[in-house]
Amino acid sequence: MRYAETFGIEPHLYEREIPDAIKSLSGALHRFREGGGTDDEIRNEFTGTYPAQKIEADLAEVHRLQRAYEAGDTMLERKNRLYTLVLELIVCDCANEWFPDCTIWRSYSFDDYKRQTDLFMDVPDAQGMPHTLALDVTSSREAASRKIDESLEEFRSGRLHDVDYFASDTDPDRPRGRQFMPRMVVGAAYASIASLARLYGTWMRAGERSKDEAMERIRNHELGGQLYTELLRQLDLAHTYMRRNLKDTPTYQVARRETLKQRAHDIDEIRRTLRERFAAWKKTAAEYEKKKESTGRGTEALPNGVLDAILDAA
Repeated sequence: MRYAETFGIEPHLYEREIPDAIKSLSGALHRFREGGGTDDEIRNEFTGTYPAQKIEADLAEVHRLQRAYEAGDTMLERKNRLYTLVLELIVCDCANEWFPDCTIWRSYSFDDYKRQTDLFMDVPDAQGMPHTLALDVTSSREAASRKIDESLEEFRSGRLHDVDYFASDTDPDRPRGRQFMPRMVVGAAYASIASLARLYGTWMRAGERSKDEAMERIRNHELGGQLYTELLRQLDLAHTYMRRNLKDTPTYQVARRETLKQRAHDIDEIRRTLRERFAAWKKTAAEYEKKKESTGRGTEALPNGVLDAILDAA
């Protein structure tokens, strides 16, 4: 990859335009990016799920796409990809701080490049059964608008998003391979990601005595609330479209009606869990903000074009 050490961005632009808070995470970001599953890990994980010929063809397609992106991406697209990678890293590492009892992990490279799925998120229902979301992460308002249109089109037709290389991060007995799940677009603007990166870097460098205080700042960062807002907005729309499809499906199409009913139910379970978690997060964040204001260190909300694009979705 050209300029591998600066994530494909020309070194002079990287030095001038990328905040120190993100540069300081360079080592962690390189390890995170390279930890998306080697070819051998994918072969070992999915041998017996898919024929070897399919796995090899898919791996070859991923490498082709990687080379095409490296050669054809503009500097702006590479910056977007870097900021998005920062957000993915922190969300994966701090998921339980924002989403208690939920698990977020990286997808394998094929679903990243071919199925618009960067992360998977397990959300437990009231009985503790996990329901999985496919997360498409972005730092660009324009990309968010395009991605949300694609995602909503699936819901409008009563479909869920399909991924090819799913493997649970917590339960080796869950089915692997091709799975269907709601696809959600999440993200933030550069300023919000840089603000979070600064706190994350402080937490990484903190000594044992100040580690908890550093994580408290991350836990109550406004981006946690924005992610909840983005997810719940899309889940509301997904549920509406599934119910609408169910209403419009003739009663003699029994199998389709049952499928739509189950999808609407599962989406509602995810929505219910996240609403409860969001209410708890807002309460603790408000208490934290009040404490900061009493010391004269209140924070001002940062603009987030990605959130705006999602809220603007019809």
